[in-house]
Amino acid sequence: MTINELIERLKALPKDVRRRPLMDGKPAVGYRLAPLDHISVEKVLASNDGFCGMTDPELTDAENVAEAGDRYGMSARIERRALAFFD
Repeated sequence: MTINELIERLKALPKDVRRRPLMDGKPAVGYRLAPLDHISVEKVLASNDGFCGMTDPELTDAENVAEAGDRYGMSARIERRALAFFD
């Protein structure tokens, strides 16, 4: 799901639902608040199949891409992605 798709789904929620906290859980177990610690934008290693990994901040972008190729045998590129951190 892209960020734009998420925004559209959130906008489509009824107004009374949008004013209330986000919940997490399973119907058989119960629900609890799902605190979102923060959302940040970070550089990640993105592979052609959609998987992402964290970069090594001590390496340059080119070095991170080369290391991914050497270590994991994968073709990767550097992308900026939104990351959401839940409690």
